[in-house]
Amino acid sequence: MNKLVITDTDYFFAIDNHIRDTWNGWAGFEADILLPVTEELLAIHPVKMEDYPTEGYYWKSDALKKYFNNVRNLQSNESIAMLPDEQLNKITNNEKFRALKFVTDNLVFGLEQAPPSSLFTKLLPRRRDILSACLASFPMDVTRPWHMDEILKKIPKFTYGAPNLVELGYLTGNVLCLTAAAETNILYREMVGCSGFAGFRGPDVIIWEVNPAVETMGKELIRNYNIMMQVVLKKLEMKPAKNYTLVVPTPDNITAFECHPELPRVAHLGWVESIPPDPLMYYFWVANLVGEVKDFYSNLLITTAQISPQSQSYTEHVAQATNSTIMGSDLIFPGV
Repeated sequence: MNKLVITDTDYFFAIDNHIRDTWNGWAGFEADILLPVTEELLAIHPVKMEDYPTEGYYWKSDALKKYFNNVRNLQSNESIAMLPDEQLNKITNNEKFRALKFVTDNLVFGLEQAPPSSLFTKLLPRRRDILSACLASFPMDVTRPWHMDEILKKIPKFTYGAPNLVELGYLTGNVLCLTAAAETNILYREMVGCSGFAGFRGPDVIIWEVNPAVETMGKELIRNYNIMMQVVLKKLEMKPAKNYTLVVPTPDNITAFECHPELPRVAHLGWVESIPPDPLMYYFWVANLVGEVKDFYSNLLITTAQISPQSQSYTEHVAQATNSTIMGSDLIFPGV
C-alpha cells in the first residue's frame, strides 16, 4: 500500500513554499502588486538610493530583488528618513504608503514593532518576532553574545501564540523550520543590535501526523495572509486578474504542495558592533543543502544567493570568505 506520512515539518514547508511561490504566493503578490507601490513612493522625492544585499528568497526574480531593495531603502536609508517634514508628509500621507505600511506593520511578521536602532526615524519599522525578541534579551556587553544552543533553550519564554511563520517554525520543534522561517521573513522582521508533483502517483493512504497546535496556527497564518492581501488590494482600489489566495494544507490537498524545503537557506539574525579596529560582525543561522543547521559569526554579510548550488557550497564559502567560528547544534530542540 502506498502511504504518505505528513509530519509537522512537512506541513510547515508546505506553507513556507506556498508563501515563497513567485506565481500566486505571497512572493508573487510582492512582485506584482507591491513593487509598483514602492516605485511610486520613491519617485515622490527622489534621493540617492542605497544598494542593499539581497537576502532571503528575493534573489528568485529581478522584480523581487528590486522590491527588496526598495523596501530596505524605505526602512533604512537615512537620506529618505531625513527629508524635511513637508516632503516626508507627501509620502506618508499617500494612500499607497498606508497600504505598504499595513503590510510591514502586520502581525504575521511579529507581535510588536521593533525599537528604533538608530537616531533617525525609519518610515517602515520592522517587526519583532519570538526569535528577535529572544536575541534582544541576551547581554550585549560581549563580542559574541549569541550561541544557537543557548537561544534554543531560552526561546520558549518568548512565545505568544499569535500566527507568525517564525513561531510556526518553533512549534514544529525542528530548528531547520525555525531557520527557514527567519530567512523567509527576512525583509520584515527585526535584525537585532503551490506547485504540483509532476508524475507523482497519489498515495493510497494519507497518514496525518500534524500536531493540532501546528495545524491551528498554520490555518490562522494563511487566513491572515489572505486578509492582508485583500486589505492591500482594497486600499489600492485594485482588482487584479490573478487570484492571490493562499490555500491551507489539508489531508485532501496535501499532494498538491511541495513539502520539501528550498535549500540552502541563510537567516541573518543579528549584528555586533565591536570597538575599532575589530570589524563589525554579523550573526547567522545557515541550513546547508542537506538541511543541517549551523550558526556562525562573520565580518561579511552572507545571503542565501551566495551559497546556492550555483555559487560556492556552504562550507567552502564560510571557510574562504569569513573570519568566523562555526558552532554546531542539534537539529531538534526542546518542543513546547
